[in-house]
Amino acid sequence: MLHVVNKFLRPRNLRLQNRRFHIFSTLKGPNEESRSVIANLTFEDHYNIRSNIESLIQDYSRRRVPPLTFAFLTQHRQRPLPASELYTLNIQIMNYLLTYTCRQLTALQQLPYIAILNPKIEQTYALYLKTLTALLDNKFPYDLYDRQKMRILLRQFLDDHQDTLQTLSDGMTEIMEAFPKKSVFLFLNEHLKNRITMKLLATHYVELMSQQERRPQARINNLQNKIGIVQQNVPLAPFIKRIYEFVNDLCLLKYDHQPINLNFTHGQDIKFSCIPIILEYLMTEILKNSMRATIESSAKNGTDPRDIEVSIFEAGPSKVLIRVRDYGGGIPEAIERKIFDYSYTSTTDSTMTECSTENKDIDDIHCSVAEDQMLPGQTVHNIAGMGFGLPLCKTYLDLFGGKIDIQSLAGRGTDVYITLTGPTEKILNSPLP
Repeated sequence: MLHVVNKFLRPRNLRLQNRRFHIFSTLKGPNEESRSVIANLTFEDHYNIRSNIESLIQDYSRRRVPPLTFAFLTQHRQRPLPASELYTLNIQIMNYLLTYTCRQLTALQQLPYIAILNPKIEQTYALYLKTLTALLDNKFPYDLYDRQKMRILLRQFLDDHQDTLQTLSDGMTEIMEAFPKKSVFLFLNEHLKNRITMKLLATHYVELMSQQERRPQARINNLQNKIGIVQQNVPLAPFIKRIYEFVNDLCLLKYDHQPINLNFTHGQDIKFSCIPIILEYLMTEILKNSMRATIESSAKNGTDPRDIEVSIFEAGPSKVLIRVRDYGGGIPEAIERKIFDYSYTSTTDSTMTECSTENKDIDDIHCSVAEDQMLPGQTVHNIAGMGFGLPLCKTYLDLFGGKIDIQSLAGRGTDVYITLTGPTEKILNSPLP
């Protein structure tokens, strides 16, 4: 990384922030060449290198990058991908990741001093610094022609950031008393949006390269079906049915209830081009909430649980509307106003009154009461009380122009409306370059 910073990345200014994380103390496992270089650096060399790195982070964090669009995700449909297109794609991915990584680092640097001192927040910062190091460690431009190196780099990124939310959330929880809650939630909103975008980009590239390497006949068969993370003509009803079966099994394990049926009242034959991993997350969160509400309402009233209903409608060109309806007693108005706030959970004392005590493990899972101000990832042992499922649903939908609306009637039930957008026919059928 050092030769890249010194030779290619000249800072526009050398202004340093009064508060910064220690660059070298957070870099893990330098190779022998790096150790040798660092050992022979003077104080002035260290200062200049750190200044360059700080200026690099500030410079990239201010750069504007185009929003993630279906046009970008579907532009590389040609099989096999020509070397020139691969090079262009790798440059685009690197620019996206460098910019978002530096934005994450800058946002963490700008937290109050007490946050910087928190070891869990420092750990999150060190992870993004590791990502920046890995991105800059490429030999430009040669490594940008090597799809295997890029794929290894992005797979490592996905592995590193697989379970990082808990650590950051715990750190934020520990400083909550000294840091306004509103500021915490604003920080988390931007942080998680950037994190989602980075992971979608990395996953898309890995999937795209895997599709490129399939045998010719498999590529032909797959050409009209998947482009990276985008899948064309997904049969929505069977897709949602599979998610329901998973969630129903999860609820059965945790609640020990009789199975809840899922009925499709409209649109069973609709197919739609979309990003399945996003739809899977959305429907998992919505169905978990609906099933929990149905189970708890049934236990409270001593009645059999009513079916959950799903309706699918075409809502215009490249848009579908999915309505999920449950009869779980609805959401109180005071809670409904907060359900899209990060860290708020709709799981309350009133919904947990019928918990059994026969099995302590199960009891811990669905009888614990969540706090009003819960941070994403904070330990909550119920199936739907993590406090960030619905806000993340909204963030996923916002990325591509979708939306989520909720209508609830207290004492009756709740309707969740998901407007999902997909690539237009013009984008999918545009001429290849």
